[in-house]
Parts: sequence; structure tokens; C-alpha cells
Amino acid sequence: MSTEPDRTDPTSTESPSAGAAVVAWVVPVLLNLVLGLLAVVPLWLSVLFAINFPLAELGLTERAPTENDGTLPWLVVLVPLTGGLLGLWLLAGSLMRRGPLRAARAYWWVLAAVALLPTTAVFVLVELE
Repeated sequence: MSTEPDRTDPTSTESPSAGAAVVAWVVPVLLNLVLGLLAVVPLWLSVLFAINFPLAELGLTERAPTENDGTLPWLVVLVPLTGGLLGLWLLAGSLMRRGPLRAARAYWWVLAAVALLPTTAVFVLVELE
């Protein structure tokens, strides 16, 4: 009979090695980076919507002079696009959270930050031009 603990037991209290934890983070981080690339379009459109409608109504920004269609066309595009991407992100994140990542407190925060990196990079690059 072996004295080694069963590594497949989900109730095991033994912490994984540092190498296993790093390897376990690679796939979720790369997947969220790809999802972040897909998220650039809905996030950019969300910012444009906010600038043209709620923030313009509050007087914080000015509405684009060619914007005369109202909010319905924006919402018809933004709600399914953003909702679908958010659903895909939550599903992928839930499926990837196994093994050493199950107990990681920062799991969702790290994945959200990684997913927002491409959009942040685009916003910074556009501001530099």
C-alpha cells in the first residue's frame, strides 16, 4: 500500500507544486488573451455608445454630429455582442478552473485583467496618435 496521497482526490488538502501551478495558469491566460482580442470590438462600441448617449445627456461629452439614429440600433448590436462574449468568457473560465486553480483567489481577477489587455493597448495606441 502506497503512502503517497491520491492527487486526483478533490478533497485533498495538499497544495500543488509551484511548477504545476504555473503550468495550470498558461492555458486559461492564453485563452483569455484570445477572448480579449475578440472583446476589443464590443468594448470599443460600448465606449462610443457611452460617449454619444448617457455621457452626452449628462453634459460631460458632446454627441457626434452625425449621430441621429437613436439608441435602438446601438443596443441591437451591443446587447447580443457583449452578452455573447461575456457568456463565452464565463463558460471558458469555469471550464478551465480545475486542479491547482480551483483554490486560487485571484483566478477571475487575473483572467479579467488579461482579457482587458488588448482593449487597453488599443486605447493607449489610439491616444498616442
